[in-house]
Parts: sequence; C-alpha cells; structure tokens
Amino acid sequence: MNWRTLLLMPLLLAGCATPAPPPPARLMAAIEANNQAAAALMRGEMAQAERLYLKALAHDRAIENADGIALDLLGLAQTYQRAGRPDEALRAAALVSAADLPGMSAQRLAEAALLGATLAMARVDWTVAAERLREAESHCAKPCALEGRIANLKAQLAIVGNRLDEALLQARRAIALAEATNDRAELANALRSAGNAGLFADPAQGLRDAERALEIDKQLALSGKIHRDLVLLGRLYLALGDRDRAARMYARARSVAEADGNAAGSEEVAKLERELGGNHGK
Repeated sequence: MNWRTLLLMPLLLAGCATPAPPPPARLMAAIEANNQAAAALMRGEMAQAERLYLKALAHDRAIENADGIALDLLGLAQTYQRAGRPDEALRAAALVSAADLPGMSAQRLAEAALLGATLAMARVDWTVAAERLREAESHCAKPCALEGRIANLKAQLAIVGNRLDEALLQARRAIALAEATNDRAELANALRSAGNAGLFADPAQGLRDAERALEIDKQLALSGKIHRDLVLLGRLYLALGDRDRAARMYARARSVAEADGNAAGSEEVAKLERELGGNHGK
C-alpha cells in the first residue's frame, strides 16, 4: 500500500458511512401531528386533540401507513370517549381491524381490542368487555407492553363479578408491572382498582391504595381521575365508619367536578352526599 492510498483511506471510509436518509416528510408530519394530539388529550384539550388526530389521520391515509392510521383512530376514539361522545368513540375504534387495515401490527390490534374492552365496560357490557380483553391478550406478544393495562381491566371485571380475591391479585400484578416500567399514570389506575377491591375486602388497605393513587394523579394534574380518587376515598372512609371524613372527600370531589365542568361527576357526588345524610360540603 503506497502513501497515496494511505492518505485516501479516511476519505474512502467516510464515503462508506453515508448517513441514512431522513424519514419522508409526509410521515414526519403525521408523527408530529399525532404526538401533538396525544399531548392535547393529556391536557384535556379535546377539540384540539380531535383536530390534530384528524390531521395525522389524513397524512397517514395519504401514504397508506396502516400502523399510523390505527394509532390515529385509537387516539380519536379515546378523545371522543373522554369528551362524552361514546357513539363516535365506538365508530372510530371499530375502524381499527385487520380487515380494514391489512399489514397492521399485532401491537395495534392488541391496543384496539383493549380499547374495545374499555368502551364496553363504560357501556356496562361485561360480556363484550371480557371477549375483547381475551382478544387483546391473544394479540399481545410476550413481553407484552400492555400486560399491566390488561391486568388492571381484569381486576375491574373481577370486582363487577364479586371475585374479590382475583380482583386483588390482578390489581397487585398491574401495580407491580406499572412500577417496573415507571408508568405513573397506569400505576395510579392500578392502585385505584386495588382500592375499589379493598372497599369490599379490606377498606384499610384500600384507603392506602387510594391515597397513593390520588397523590400520583395530583402530580399528573388529571382532574377526572382526581375526582374518581376522592369519591373512592369517601366510600372507603364511610366503610370504615368515618362519616365526617367521607363527607369531606365528597365535598372535595364535588368541587373538582364543578371546576372541571364534569356535570355527571357533580351529580354522582350529590347523590352520595344525599345518601350520607345531607350536603356536608356547604
């Protein structure tokens, strides 16, 4: 090898290490719009989330990005669900299927089935919820990123079926999985399920779980879940015979619901306060 070859070697090697081309602009636009939509949904800005998910969906449909289309539709369904538009949520979720979106990943199919189970539970359709939950498990490859959420829904279905030992087992499993992945939102959800199970099995332990859930939800500034935590705490204090603390929790839950524009939540608390023996919050 002569000196000219030695001098050219770094240039030749550099030429072999050409950087990968950037992702196509349309794909990047879809990803950016979806990320912005997810952030808006987390902040509770439903109109903004809907607009951005529809924008992402238009980009993904234009390039036939099946996984992206599925992700956008799932986000839209969650947005409609939180905005109190259940029929639109069901329609959006129903479009996420292997038949409609060939080439969609098993992960997206699992997410769609899990969302279907959640929507069925909101409609108090326990049979469909259980079916969709089994479907989610069948699509979720191991290790499954959705395993904790599936366990949490199993806990909720077990509570409905009065299978309290199973409910606590699944809730504890969901808690452990959320802690292992440092998923604070899912940890709070799992703790709330454990608290609900504890309401009928062990109110003192349920109280500790609900207090942890409330602490996390306040850190995450999730008004709807703060309301649910406070309602649960009121019920747990009542189960423990502490009517005064129960009344204070209900009053706080009502205040949060009213400030958040949550009419259904306000009415729920008003009913609980009437059952308790009067409105203690005024």
